[in-house]
Amino acid sequence: TNPTRYAEFSKASAKILADRISDLRSTNENAAAGLAQTASILFPADATLAALRSELQLQPWPGLAEAQKALKAGNLTLATELKDEAESEYSTYPDYVKYTEILDKRITALNAEYKAYLEDKEAAGENYDDLRVSKRLFQRLKNKWLDNPDYETEEKALNRLIAKHKPSTKKFLTAESGSLEEIAATNTTPGTSPTTSTTANTSRAAAAAKEAASWEPITSDSECTGRLAGYGKRAKAVCFDMIHAKARGPLMVVIPDGEGMDTSFAISKYEISISDWSKYCILSGACQPIKDKAVKNDPITEISLQQVEEYTSWLSERTGKTYRLPTSIEWEYAANAAGKQPKKDYNCQVTVQEKLIKGTGVVSVKSGKSNGWGLKNYVGNVQEWVTNDGATLVRGGAYTDPHAKCEIAIARGHSGDADAITGFRLIREDIL
Repeated sequence: TNPTRYAEFSKASAKILADRISDLRSTNENAAAGLAQTASILFPADATLAALRSELQLQPWPGLAEAQKALKAGNLTLATELKDEAESEYSTYPDYVKYTEILDKRITALNAEYKAYLEDKEAAGENYDDLRVSKRLFQRLKNKWLDNPDYETEEKALNRLIAKHKPSTKKFLTAESGSLEEIAATNTTPGTSPTTSTTANTSRAAAAAKEAASWEPITSDSECTGRLAGYGKRAKAVCFDMIHAKARGPLMVVIPDGEGMDTSFAISKYEISISDWSKYCILSGACQPIKDKAVKNDPITEISLQQVEEYTSWLSERTGKTYRLPTSIEWEYAANAAGKQPKKDYNCQVTVQEKLIKGTGVVSVKSGKSNGWGLKNYVGNVQEWVTNDGATLVRGGAYTDPHAKCEIAIARGHSGDADAITGFRLIREDIL
């Protein structure tokens, strides 16, 4: 490089800027003042630019107060309009530039929040409670940008969606009208009472056999049909068969065909519960019902695979439908739900500072969020029996597994013996 040539170039550049500032001051003195400040920083030794900087004083943007008021109030659409109206005349004003930077940063942040809200709403699907959570997220966002016209349109659409999926004030599963005690009473031979004595047990079994001999399957008012496939998150899409005039069988959701599944099928929405098992015990006389209401919604455990198979045989005969354990492929297909997964919140072990705060035992089969097809607790809580080419596996992990390792892919061999961490859900074929 040649220092002499650099000095010449610097002097020439400073003169060009000085001439440009002199020309600009006749039409936009404030723009000329802004350019003079910048130029004098670039060429601090140039006397002409220094003089121009002293002569030309930057004036404040006259609309700043009104624009700041709109910004502070959360009327960002108005704030943007005021900025745009002033751009042609005041874009070089320092306070305009600073205001623009603040406004743009605020809008960028809110647009990111809006995107996150839309993702949350998409994940909520048609679940009323989850949609209500999305509404709260949206309301916080709306309070930060009060005059956004797109928010007004979105709020109306969200309110319609929530109203559409609001549960009926009348329970949708009205078919089950009897408690375990009432079901037991109708299945007990007159003159006896349900006790734990051997005589009473024999009488209960005899009554169950007599009742079964005269039993004719009852038509359900919530039949499992193909039109329900894929809508298991909706309360009105849950289906079941009747196993007694006052009792229904396991609650099911219908899984659509696809990805190698030639036909749709129904699968238990929940892990089979103590309540489900106790109905079977009462109606079949094959086992002792568990009448503790505090645990009725816990998954049934401490039963063997042979007992499960006896239950499915009884359920099939009782309803006239085909019930069985799912295959490993069917179970995984239903659990994956074509990728429609809620946030990972399984009943598996979480430890904080060496203290176990989650995964301390089983929880209600109805707890947690469902996947896109309506299944709950398919990961964690209790591991679930499935069949796999004649072998017995358990899928999904249990509450005893570390939370970080709990996932749909977990598959283990199992002896079929009873234990405290293994349960099951069922497949129902014959979907109309």
